[in-house]
Amino acid sequence: MTTNHERFLHHLDASEKGVSFVSDWLSDFGVDVSHGQITKAKEAKDWKKHVDSGDLFIKQRVEVKKLSYCFSTTHWPHGKKFLVCAKHSFDNASPRPFMYVYVSGDEQCIAVVKSETWRKWRTGEFPDRRYEGNSTQPCYYASLDCVKFFSVSKDESDETSDDHGRSTAATGEAEYSLPLHEQSCCDTQVSSAR
Repeated sequence: MTTNHERFLHHLDASEKGVSFVSDWLSDFGVDVSHGQITKAKEAKDWKKHVDSGDLFIKQRVEVKKLSYCFSTTHWPHGKKFLVCAKHSFDNASPRPFMYVYVSGDEQCIAVVKSETWRKWRTGEFPDRRYEGNSTQPCYYASLDCVKFFSVSKDESDETSDDHGRSTAATGEAEYSLPLHEQSCCDTQVSSAR
């Protein structure tokens, strides 16, 4: 007679086919996929030593821009528009970035635009003043409701903070993580003056 534990192991084995299918599907889109480790308890009573560690893990592409000017969580110097990227760089990207992260010139703040907001982006011609001549190109810009701002300023009195304002444990590992999955990418702390 088959026990529930044996049935569970059978279903676990069968699920590997679906995991491989999804892994291949993601890989076809150029996503770097790694598989979680699978361990199996010989007896049902040992299940806690074999807790699911996750099926698949994917790395996400993040584009980073270090800006020459400063901004904060309460001040964006360019009105209600936020330049995301050159249109061709997003349209031709493979894989497309999960998000764009912009670092303030003084490294006290970052701004994040998640690519899932792209349907709200608009196009416009923007000159790139770093170059001479006609350096105008089509770009995507977003309204500030698609931007999330984070303060990363270091509190000088906090010696457990690293160069980016993240607290560190005694082990030296950063404990800071952006709560992008918990908050709407269209939340903003910046007043849209202008």
